[in-house]
Amino acid sequence: MKKKNILTMAVLGFLIWQSALLAQNIKTVLGTVGKEHIIGKQLVICELGSQACMFLDVDPNLHISIDGKTYKPQDLQVGWYVKAQVEKRKNGDKVITGLEVDPSKTVICFSELSNVQSAAVEKLLAQTKGIKKVTLYLKSKQVYLEYDPSIISYQQIEKVITGNGYKIE
Repeated sequence: MKKKNILTMAVLGFLIWQSALLAQNIKTVLGTVGKEHIIGKQLVICELGSQACMFLDVDPNLHISIDGKTYKPQDLQVGWYVKAQVEKRKNGDKVITGLEVDPSKTVICFSELSNVQSAAVEKLLAQTKGIKKVTLYLKSKQVYLEYDPSIISYQQIEKVITGNGYKIE
């Protein structure tokens, strides 16, 4: 009986250790499909809260479903908000193994955004028809938006911003 308990505890300990190891190798990345979009087999994600875009391999078996339609990574549109499960493989490569997409959210990156500019940008976007929520990330020079794509498109949002003299990346 003692040997069985010891063996059970050893197996349980091993499984917990493996789960912890696996969890360390998986990261959730929030952001937007970047303007570079797809380069080879990599999807470009501009990460929320960071000034960096990530070039990530995509698992070839990945199926992306949006509103009941299935998309390939190269079919994703610039500006769509993504929640990506990124796994760091043993060889060091980072691969997207899971992807949730929300076309009614986006992250826009600015070339520059001071405190004064941020207040004006926030007011401008909050007053724009179709935009529901505006959250500024001053440190990373970004704005997170929730909007109604049936009223305003990502491209129209960019035009509102650039048409008022702000530079975006």
